[in-house]
Parts: sequence; C-alpha cells; structure tokens
Amino acid sequence: TLTCNDNTGDNVETCNGIDDVCAGGVPADETDDDGDGYVECSPWSGTVGGVLGGNDCDDSATGGSINPGADEVCDGVDNDCDVGTLDGSEDPGLGGQCDGDDSDLCTEGTFECTGGSLACNDTSGDDLDLCDDNDNDCNPNTPDGSDETWFEMACDGDDSDMCTEGISVCTNGNEICTDATGDDVEICPDGLDNDCSGVADDCTPACALLLKKAANPMAAAVGEQVTYFYVLKNDGSETLTNVTLFDDVLFDITPGPQTLAPGGRLQYERVVTIGVESDGQDGAIDDALTNVVVALGTQPGGDICTAEAFVTVDITPAGPPPTTGAEFTDKSSLAWDAAPGTSIYDIVRGDLNQLRSNASAALAECSTDDVADTLLIDDDTPAPGQGYFYLIRTDEDGMMPGTYNNPDGAAAPGESRDVDIALGDGEDCAY
Repeated sequence: TLTCNDNTGDNVETCNGIDDVCAGGVPADETDDDGDGYVECSPWSGTVGGVLGGNDCDDSATGGSINPGADEVCDGVDNDCDVGTLDGSEDPGLGGQCDGDDSDLCTEGTFECTGGSLACNDTSGDDLDLCDDNDNDCNPNTPDGSDETWFEMACDGDDSDMCTEGISVCTNGNEICTDATGDDVEICPDGLDNDCSGVADDCTPACALLLKKAANPMAAAVGEQVTYFYVLKNDGSETLTNVTLFDDVLFDITPGPQTLAPGGRLQYERVVTIGVESDGQDGAIDDALTNVVVALGTQPGGDICTAEAFVTVDITPAGPPPTTGAEFTDKSSLAWDAAPGTSIYDIVRGDLNQLRSNASAALAECSTDDVADTLLIDDDTPAPGQGYFYLIRTDEDGMMPGTYNNPDGAAAPGESRDVDIALGDGEDCAY
C-alpha cells in the first residue's frame, strides 16, 4: 500500500504574491491589478512582481493613483489610503497665497481645501488705486490714482479763465491738471462766453468805483461827536489817478490826489461835532443831518470816473445833565455828586413798595425843591416793611425838561413816562 509521508503542518497563506496553500493560483488581493506597485493585502512580505507594499484601498483598473504611497491632494478622495490624513493635506497648492473675488490683484489670502477643491480665503474688499505713488491695487497695468473720483475728469488749469481744457491725472502722487492753455479772455461784445464764466460778455468795466460811507453813532445830540467812515474801492479794469473824496460837511477827505489801481482801496475816518442846524426861518434844531460824499478819479484816457454816497445822522434833543453818586451817608442824610452845568436840584420821594409792584403807578411827592446844595436831610422814617425811593433832578432856567410835567401840565419832551408829582409841604418840583 502506497502511503504519503507528508507529515508537515498546514501551510498558511501570507501577503507575498505566492499561492502558499497550493490552491491553484495566487489570491486576488496579492496581485497588483492597477499596476501602481501596491496590493490590497497587508502587510506585504513578498519580493515578486515589483510590488512595493500592501494596503491598496483601490486596486481597480482606474485606481492607479490611489495607494499608500500617493500624495493626499485636494479632490475629495482618500488618495493615500489613510483616513487619518486630511483631504488635500499634501496638495502642493495648499496654503499658497491667492487673491479673492475683488477688483484688485493683491494676494491677501491663502488656498484652503474645501469640499474637494482648493478655495481662496481672501475676503478683503477692493484695494483702490489712489494717487499716492503706490501700486495700491497690485496691478502694474492700472495708472496711479485710477480709482480716484476725479481721475481723468475735465479740469481747468492755472489760468484766469474757467474753461475746462484738460483732464485730472496723477503724477508723482499728486493730482495734476493737464490744461496748459493760456488765458481765454472775454471779448465784448460778441455774444459768447469766452472765459467760460457762465455769462456772455461779462467784461470788467473800465470805470467802476465803489464808495461806502457810514456813521457811528447814527443818532447824536447837539455838541456830541460822530465818526464818519469812508471806503473807496476801484472795482474797474483801469488805474485811476487824481482820486479825491469831497464831503459837503467835512470837505476834502483825501490828503491830496491819490492813485488807485484795479482792486485798490482807500479808507478814511473823520470826526464831526453836531451843531445847531437852522432852517433859516425859526432857528430850530433839525431832526437829522444828511451829508453827501463824492469820489472823483481820472481814467487813462482822460475821462472822469465818479461815485457818490450819503449817510443820515438823527439829531436828538439834549436832556438835563444827570446826577450821579447818590447815597445815604447816615440814616437821614442823602448826598449826591454835583451835576455839570447846574447847582439847583429838586428831590422827589415816593413809596418803594409801590414802585416795585407797579412802577408806572408809583405815587411820588415833591420832598424839596430848589435845593442849592448836594445834600438832603430827611428825618421821616418809613413804617416797618415800607421804604422810600428818591429822584434827584436838576432844576435850572433854560434846561430842557426831563421826565416830569411842565408847569402847564403838558408832557415834557422825551419823557419815558408821566409821573404825577403830588405837592408836599407847599413844595412844587415842576419846571
């Protein structure tokens, strides 16, 4: 009887590309079906067929780029057959600088792997190209300042006209107008706006004197002073000679003939004392003083250029001189400073409480009249809670009436209110 003397143990199939168990062929997972040098089984221990290793996660005919030795690129596929590596972690484009969806070309972001594709994370806004001698938008093909609002807009250069004959550009970081034309002079009369001012035939006249006169104060009494102010400007196109100012009250204002170039100005001040202006009939003081000033100047061709102005100053009546510095030196002695031009005074006394509550109806009585001194002795003592007020008035023949009634009861000129003054102890403070 024939017997087999094979007393070896069981052969074990290993990942080596050989039919270890004599099954009639090499197992499928030990063959490199896609020719990328890797088989599906692992760990690889063989030396045949140019196989580099095992654990090929896609050994199909189209899986030649998927194996443990492949780079993990950003394509949504496990290229290196290692679920622990991030998609795209070995992509050569990952982390590279990039420009986002803006108008500039500045690389202000980096590439990230998102959804199997490289995407730029630049979310910055547009870098506008300003006029500063820098390439703000990172585009060497755009001119400096091309994003300025004024860039290549029509402009007017350094000439006297207003015609926009150039465009605004950026040169060495500065806005420059390319208008290098000369002055477009207004030609009159041709019906055209030659200097682009917006008005046709707006030539500056040869003769244009502007004269202004003012007074301070605008109202004064006889004997008071008023300052007159004169301003003369040559608003024409020609230089004027022999320029003079003549005032019908103050006469010559200019200190001799003057020369006034276009745009030139003359300024003067003069002081006048208001006098009695008679109308020739009754010798009364006029209500107002109006005087005129005339300017004259000679043009180059000999023609005379003129201007005129006037001002009116109201003349107010002079009131009685005021008394000042009134005070009680003790409980019964009222003293005051002497008023200029007088030595006679009336003293009026009234109820202080009534003055506070209703000034226009306050009762007052003549305390003393025709006092030839600056001291009043009043021994009367007001009741508790009461008080007196005192009015000290000049009383001199020829003085203008003040704020009280005339002897005939008529209202005094210029009075602010009509105070009824009661007779007190036979005294009469009326004028």
